[in-house]
Amino acid sequence: MDFPDLTEYTGAMSPIQIKWPLNRLRDDLWGSHPDAARSRELTPISVERHSGPRRCRAHTAHEYWELTYVFSGSGILDADSPHALTPNTAVLVLPGRWHREDSAGNMDTLWIGLEGRILRNLADMPHPDILRAVCPDVNDLCVRLWMAAERQPRNSGPELDGLARAIGGAALRRHREAASPAASLVERVVDEVRGDIARP
Repeated sequence: MDFPDLTEYTGAMSPIQIKWPLNRLRDDLWGSHPDAARSRELTPISVERHSGPRRCRAHTAHEYWELTYVFSGSGILDADSPHALTPNTAVLVLPGRWHREDSAGNMDTLWIGLEGRILRNLADMPHPDILRAVCPDVNDLCVRLWMAAERQPRNSGPELDGLARAIGGAALRRHREAASPAASLVERVVDEVRGDIARP
């Protein structure tokens, strides 16, 4: 059952707990010993892309972390409070957090199921259950992760780990920057210059 089927099936149902990701990545992408090769810091366990309206009225929760990246379109992530989903928005949802997406139009999103030590450490810190950031700089990384997960070339697991770490790290940085903006004009100018220098 893929996501559009699931949303139609659960449309009028009560909240559901999703135990496993819908598109779980194969362990053999990390070789014959995935436990040794897989990143303990941050690793993707599933990657799914969906473009279209969101009609599911049921809230869902899952045992894994979920990072949602919006390529285009707009909608709402409904948890305790609504969170705007707009192009270039990344939203990180903690395990066990009830939520649902709502969009009447075509919203193109990438869902990345994640696990790892970075996220476990994050769960121990005081913060909201939904972390949201606008990060256009990860758009190309999200496309690369999705394409690699779709093709699943042999031994691509370490590359998937690296892409997930870059995307997750950028989203967390942008979230923290938005939560506590640079204290001075000088710091903002320095950040802008660094960004210009880093741009190809």
